[in-house]
Amino acid sequence: MLNGLPPELWANALGFVGYALFALSPLAGSRGRYLALHGIAMLPIAAHYVLLEAMAGALLSLVYLAADLVGSRSERARWWLLALAGAALAILIPVYESALDLLALAGTFIFLLSRATPDFAKSLIIAGISTIGWGVYGWLEGSYSQVLFSAAYALFCAISLMRQKRFRRRSGRSP
Repeated sequence: MLNGLPPELWANALGFVGYALFALSPLAGSRGRYLALHGIAMLPIAAHYVLLEAMAGALLSLVYLAADLVGSRSERARWWLLALAGAALAILIPVYESALDLLALAGTFIFLLSRATPDFAKSLIIAGISTIGWGVYGWLEGSYSQVLFSAAYALFCAISLMRQKRFRRRSGRSP
């Protein structure tokens, strides 16, 4: 217990901070700001999984951070994303606990696909889909902040897509 409170409470509070940044990232307005905010969010998210003793979630969150860094440096770094997919699989092997970890891995693979496209709208759609596996993983690992913000992230991806579509209609160009 930390200060008389159960570690799960501290973990979810830290996760809440990280996942709030994560959920708001699709509303950042540009691919660069989206990737920066999303990447920063991965640090408290990884720490919260460490506190929950869910090492697969912690390590795969760091793969997300690496993918955001690669995606922010180059929109054509697809071979790096393949390397990160291999790294995600290699990371999971020593910490694998159950088939539950495969949900997080599947979410990670889908997420990595989102970074392989330079099109911001397509990236948001694919990233939104990746939250399904992570949402179930979070629920079963006791990360209720994960569940809440996976749903919020998918919603904010949809809102961002609607804003982009409306902007294109008005101006005839993309944001």
